[in-house]
Formats: sequence, structure tokens, C-alpha cells
Amino acid sequence: MARLYVVNCTGQNRVVNYRLDYATDDAGNIVRKGMVPYKSILIPARQQVPFGGDLHPLQIGEIVSQIEKHGAVHVGEIKTAKATGVVKMLWSQDKPVPRAILEDVVAHNMGRLTEQGAQRRRNLALAANAHLNQVMDVPLQRLDLEFEAAEQDADMPSPDLEEGLRIVNPAGAQTKRAGRRKS
Repeated sequence: MARLYVVNCTGQNRVVNYRLDYATDDAGNIVRKGMVPYKSILIPARQQVPFGGDLHPLQIGEIVSQIEKHGAVHVGEIKTAKATGVVKMLWSQDKPVPRAILEDVVAHNMGRLTEQGAQRRRNLALAANAHLNQVMDVPLQRLDLEFEAAEQDADMPSPDLEEGLRIVNPAGAQTKRAGRRKS
């Protein structure tokens, strides 16, 4: 028998649903149960929970295959290419995940989320510029957008967000415009 530990690396509480279609008897033999209802476990934000007590290694494998579909990564693979995006959950068999690794992953996630937010704001500025150029008679030469965070969050290492984006159309550049229909 073994133990499975799962860590929620996000800033939100997660409810993990999983299904095991078999159990083990007192001797550790697998007993098929057929289709059984799913189970749920709440994992608070940035916390670790043991999954279901002592489990058969096949049960652990089944649970791991289910949670990996939803962003879980083995603690040993955290430094590999598999963990390049936001890491939602970590899992470990038999040993709890060290707190230092959780803190590193949370910092990694904040960096990735910051990058994704900046890219979304750039895409918004480009889309706003393209839309305004389609509906205005004269194309804009420059569009300035500003983003500012109104509230500070104690959990964020750098809660202040002040960012400006400027899109400049070169002088004389023609923009694609939606054709107008003549009546």
C-alpha cells in the first residue's frame, strides 16, 4: 500500500473529482466493483492533501492518470519541459511535496500569468486599433491605451500594474477597411 499527495499550486480552491472502479481487500488483492460513483476531494489554494489514505499502486496510477488530464505534474518532472506553462497541481507518491518546491512553482505560475496578461493586453490594443481604423473615416496615426490596477492583492508579489501601450501607424500607411456599400 502507498500514499498519494496532491498539491494545489493555484490561488483558487480546487475540487478534484476522480473515479475508482475497483478496490482492494484486506490481503491487497484487487476487487472489481463495476461502475461506482465518483469521489470528490477539496484541495485549498496552495495547500497539500493526502489522497484517500493507503492505496494500492494500481489505484494511485488510476487517480494520477485522471488528474494529469487536468494539469497535474509529478514533482520529479517540475524542472522539465512538461512544466513550461502554468502548473495547476503537483503530485507525489509516498512523500509529501516539500514546501520550497510549492513556493517555487507558485512563483513560476505568477510569472507565467503575468506574461499571459501582458500578451492579452497587447492583443486588446491591436484589436482596438484595427476596429477603430475600420469604423473611422481617417485611420488613426497613433493609439494610446493605459491599464491600471485599482486594487492591491496581498498575495501578489508585485500587485501594482501600470502599463501603457502605444500603437503607431506609419505615416501614409493604408489600413484595411471594411468596404462601404453605395445606395
